[in-house]
Amino acid sequence: MDVSINPSAQRGRRSGKEWSMVFDELEDTQVSELFEDRRLFSEEERVSKAAGHLRETREYEVFVNKENRPSFATTRDLLGVKNPQQTRLGNISTYSPQLGSDETVGRAAQLMYEYRLRAIPSSSTLGAELVKVISARGIVERMSGLAPPNATAGEIMTPSPVSVAGDERAEKARQIMLRRSFDHLPVIKSGKLFGMITSADLLNHMLPAESPRDPMHGEERVRFDFEVATIADENVIEVEPDTRLATVIDTVREKKSTYVLVTLWGELQGIITLRDLVQLLIRKRKTTKAPYYIVGLPNEPFEAESAKMKMDRLGAVLTKSFSYIEEIRAVVKSKKNRGPRRRYEVTVSVYTPRMMHSYVEQGYDLSEIFDGLVPVLKRLLSSKQSKVTKTQGASIRKTREDY
Repeated sequence: MDVSINPSAQRGRRSGKEWSMVFDELEDTQVSELFEDRRLFSEEERVSKAAGHLRETREYEVFVNKENRPSFATTRDLLGVKNPQQTRLGNISTYSPQLGSDETVGRAAQLMYEYRLRAIPSSSTLGAELVKVISARGIVERMSGLAPPNATAGEIMTPSPVSVAGDERAEKARQIMLRRSFDHLPVIKSGKLFGMITSADLLNHMLPAESPRDPMHGEERVRFDFEVATIADENVIEVEPDTRLATVIDTVREKKSTYVLVTLWGELQGIITLRDLVQLLIRKRKTTKAPYYIVGLPNEPFEAESAKMKMDRLGAVLTKSFSYIEEIRAVVKSKKNRGPRRRYEVTVSVYTPRMMHSYVEQGYDLSEIFDGLVPVLKRLLSSKQSKVTKTQGASIRKTREDY
């Protein structure tokens, strides 16, 4: 699970500005000092190959050379693919934000937060096989020793994380991750914390079995038709709420983990992820209105600018009507057609304190798509829904699943 959308509400007595001031020197460091090489995939390569790479490297996203421009596909993007052996990476990847070598680590942290990534590529190092990136793990490595001595885990954790029962099917865990943009789910068994399941754990089970004796061999792997407890990691990384932040950072570094769980007397209190730690470097945050983000804007300047304006209008209308909205994100994906026009798919996710609403629309004109989203999302948010919803086209469906 990623951090809450409104981090200032979870940080106790420190504001976002106060936190970043602690890490001022690191925040102002040029990203070129932290660059590392990542493999660059071609858009023709298959999802199964990318999944194997992520399992081997324990990275979170793959970067793809899409029309001579870096794009990305995250672990969760790959989890949503039905046929990983046949699906091209170019079909599921989204254009990536980029950083100039003279930009700062604070700017990289901001982009990681907004785009829900753990690495951002450089704008000037797109090669034939490699791309330079700055990673969340690289940033956390530099944070060691900088945390204030009185800062604690309880100040930055996301409280009461969503969990899953050990006897639930893995398919349910996958759907929670896809619908709610989570990557970590604590596993509960017999009322007690049993383990942790991550998006990476599930992705590994999309790959071909290494042996016929593998208990998940065959179609059962692809269907995720097995209990969550079967693949949950029982060696949970735990700290208590009053554990020093410095200790949390060192624990994440030493164990090369993407999370720590915060527990007290055996009870689950919260979770801290890489994203929680990196966001401490973000100096300025919008507190008067929800942030609006667009991922994957097209190359064409007029179309991109028009989409930005429409997104601002969409955000303004929705936050005026629904003041509790915390974040609105639009992901734009495009496909080539035989003719000169591109077909776009726009997924808009609206995050509120209790849930996430998602709506998908397709068409050839981005401006028209965003115009049509305004009344649809107003109806969706006005409906008396209490669970996560994902809809496509004009159909609005309710889900009864209890997460």
